[in-house]
Amino acid sequence: LGDPKLLNGSACRNGDVSRVKRLVDSVNVNAKDMAGRKSTPLHFAAGNGKKSSVATIHLLLCQGADPNARDNWNYTPLHEAAIKGKIDVCIVLLQHGADPNIRNTDGKSALDLADPSAKAVLTGQSQRCPFVMFF
Repeated sequence: LGDPKLLNGSACRNGDVSRVKRLVDSVNVNAKDMAGRKSTPLHFAAGNGKKSSVATIHLLLCQGADPNARDNWNYTPLHEAAIKGKIDVCIVLLQHGADPNIRNTDGKSALDLADPSAKAVLTGQSQRCPFVMFF
């Protein structure tokens, strides 16, 4: 079995899709980071700033990653993406069943904490194309 620290660490944080592909088959895609906030690989991918994060997130979700996984503070991957205004990531997570109403330990939903650019996506009022292309 692969080392979940490798998947949680640099591979997902850096949006390294090819490395995630190599690791994902041998690691539980919902394994939590035991040294930090107990985040999953999907949390790390949703919060990173790389353009390749959408492809990484799609790969993780197709491999069974839980779009509603919660860390120690009940943040979900959607919280991570919404806070940083990552619209394409929010769209992919919502398409895969992410619940925008889940509240963190402070009682805040992803919508409550969302960057203004992501609020329209979370409320369904975005003019953006609802489909994201994967290469």
